[in-house]
Amino acid sequence: MSKVLFYVLFGFVAILGVYYVGSSLFGRFSLWNAHPVVARVILLLAAALGARVLYWAYQMGELQNRWLAGAGAVVLALISFQAVLLLGAVTLGRR
Repeated sequence: MSKVLFYVLFGFVAILGVYYVGSSLFGRFSLWNAHPVVARVILLLAAALGARVLYWAYQMGELQNRWLAGAGAVVLALISFQAVLLLGAVTLGRR
């Protein structure tokens, strides 16, 4: 059951991340009042961190058979992605 939870979370977060980053890069993306180039750089940094944590989750789940720890790391990837966006919006979004 924990294996199913891992794969469902992993697939959901991966698809959500690819959609969000792809649509934001090719559409309008705004971090409050930040310059659009700065906002896209912050988005790419958040995506890189989220992808790295997702890779770590893959290693824990698939390669080490630690499915619950891998599912926790997937949730951590989602939280870290959102935290970088929020931190970037708060620090660089002011003019």
